[in-house]
Amino acid sequence: MNIRPNLLSDSVIEDPTPIDWYFVTNHLNLYYMMGAGMFLPDNGFGKKYYTDILSKFPGNLVFFANKIPEGAVDMSVQEAAHLIPCVAQVSMKSLKGPVNTIDGFGTIRQNVTFPFELSGDEGAVIFPAPIPISWLKTIHFNSRSDMMKFKEGAQDFNNIDPSLFMTKVKKDIFKKNKKTKPEDIFNASDPFPWTKAQSIVHKVQADIDTALAAGGVLAALYAMADRAELQAVAFRSAFELPTHSADAELDSLIFPLWSWPDELPGHAAGNRLPHKMFWGTVNAIAKDAYPKNSKDVVLSFLNHVVDTWQEVADNEKAKQAIKKLVQELSDLGGSSDYTISELLDLHSKPFSRAVILFFLRKDLRELLEFNHDKLNHNDLISAAVLFGARDGWISIEGDLRGTPQLQNSIVHRMAALAHKTSGTSLDLGLQPEPPAIFRDLFKPHEDKWTAKQKKAALILAKFKKWDCIQTVINLGHGDYTFTSNRAGLQIVLDGMEKGVTHKVDRPLFLKHLYKELSQKTITGRINDEVRKILDNTK
Repeated sequence: MNIRPNLLSDSVIEDPTPIDWYFVTNHLNLYYMMGAGMFLPDNGFGKKYYTDILSKFPGNLVFFANKIPEGAVDMSVQEAAHLIPCVAQVSMKSLKGPVNTIDGFGTIRQNVTFPFELSGDEGAVIFPAPIPISWLKTIHFNSRSDMMKFKEGAQDFNNIDPSLFMTKVKKDIFKKNKKTKPEDIFNASDPFPWTKAQSIVHKVQADIDTALAAGGVLAALYAMADRAELQAVAFRSAFELPTHSADAELDSLIFPLWSWPDELPGHAAGNRLPHKMFWGTVNAIAKDAYPKNSKDVVLSFLNHVVDTWQEVADNEKAKQAIKKLVQELSDLGGSSDYTISELLDLHSKPFSRAVILFFLRKDLRELLEFNHDKLNHNDLISAAVLFGARDGWISIEGDLRGTPQLQNSIVHRMAALAHKTSGTSLDLGLQPEPPAIFRDLFKPHEDKWTAKQKKAALILAKFKKWDCIQTVINLGHGDYTFTSNRAGLQIVLDGMEKGVTHKVDRPLFLKHLYKELSQKTITGRINDEVRKILDNTK
């Protein structure tokens, strides 16, 4: 089976015998990966990783072709009796780049270009982690009991929605091979020569922390994108969508977004001190393994800036300002001498205000619910980046994760970022577009609304009871009698009216819309109905 690109088009010739790619693990590891949004390497599981096949190939992922060696299943549950074996069937149609392959005869091939150089005899492919969890097609179980336990257990996590993934009982892929002892699967004499493969497949240091932090930042910026045009600009910039002239309004502290991580070519933070300090703070927060200590991490980083950065040593005014900020932040952990208003009066720059908010609020949700008349949009955007990096995608709760379309868009970008920072040369394909933010649904096209936009606007205005609806009555030729009384104006005409229509006054509608969005998001049935009319994925 050789899959070759069609040189006359951008498409790939479909394989007439597509491979079913299987990932073997246990239910607790899979829960963690579902929450993290990625298929992770062995070192990406935080405090607890339950040994499975990944432990044999640090930093890599292992996918089996069409069938699974029983030893891999046994290994995934050997650490604890309560572990449930599960097999994730994954679509890898978007993956391109160098992988390692092992065939049924034990032959190991390195730097095989996936999928174009596959021979068709592959038993497994091994390549650097991660890939997006959105590539997961079906989760297979050995019994209905295992499947139900998995679904019930998932309810205990607020960052997992098992309904997004198909589950199925498929006993045949779990069947034991009676001719082989379970432990033999990892011996060099086995058709899958794991011992030999371990010495050949290179260990990869995947930057999972940065990827998770980036996912948190994307979620945070999307969550506040509807509140004002500047927040919308930050969202578009973060997702690398087309933006407008309003880009210039983003404070130079945070623009351009993705001045972090520094490992990316062309993304170094530059020489401006506030810019470097902000993204240095983001990086320090992202690398912290214990989010509860993130305030200490910020203080430690700022003290490091004072003690070691030459541009600070050469600028006594900046040095004293940073030291004063460190002291005030430290005081916020106890009994500060200042109110929030006084602190904001003392600090007018977005960096200082962002870290102050970071110390005053508990998490992203608290920030989104917080409002103060002395805060501007740049302050809130900067703080959202800090909170997003601190929480990371794995700590973002279900409702803030947004729709499946948004989740797919974010987790793909997270995995792609991890490969960029690790330099793996793997290509995960086109990045899925995020759903349009609500304020963009009613942007005019060439200064006009489409028929669908007019229809959706009228439905929304009626639902919200906004005073922007106009009634248009078309009358035929004839004489009309107008009678005015206390009840209002009465029009008497012969025959039937030709038509009565309703429409919205666009400027007045947008005024109502932007005011509403500045205070709260539009959710629920009306959000679904409007998006359905406008052909946007919910």
